[in-house]
Amino acid sequence: SSTAKTANEVAVHAQYEWSPDTRWTINGGLRVSSAFVDEKTYYIPEPRLSARFSPREREAFKLSYSRMGQYIH
Repeated sequence: SSTAKTANEVAVHAQYEWSPDTRWTINGGLRVSSAFVDEKTYYIPEPRLSARFSPREREAFKLSYSRMGQYIH
């Protein structure tokens, strides 16, 4: 026999983009997801960071980082 569980998920995301000069663009963000399972609440913070450097008009170098989470179903 199995026991039924009720689960809901919700998430919010905020980000900020900053260009210290014409060659650099930096973007930082945070997503926070929440899972509500029966009487418990779980949170996973998911930070993001990216940088873009354009030394010339038709060139760009990009670097990014993100941490992602997934709840077990």
